[in-house]
Amino acid sequence: MAIIIEEEKKRSNIFAFLGWFVVIAIIAVAIYYIFFIEPPSATILPTGTLQQVSALPVASINPQDVINSQGFQSLQPYIAEPSSTSPAGLGRSNPFIAP
Repeated sequence: MAIIIEEEKKRSNIFAFLGWFVVIAIIAVAIYYIFFIEPPSATILPTGTLQQVSALPVASINPQDVINSQGFQSLQPYIAEPSSTSPAGLGRSNPFIAP
């Protein structure tokens, strides 16, 4: 009398198959939309201030007039030079700055 040993057949789980199919379908749709669909172009309507901005490249500015103007002369520097007592003066000096 012979003894026959057979492997137990695995039942195919339809839910696992459908789950993998859904995951692969979502990835395929995402790849399609990212790489193959051309996005719609946005229509931007110019506003009324655009006409004022377009005049700026045509404007002629004389640097001497700006430097000699009263408004430019009234400007004051608010950044002080570093001294030995200021926090910027403490510590080692920067070796890359020439004395």
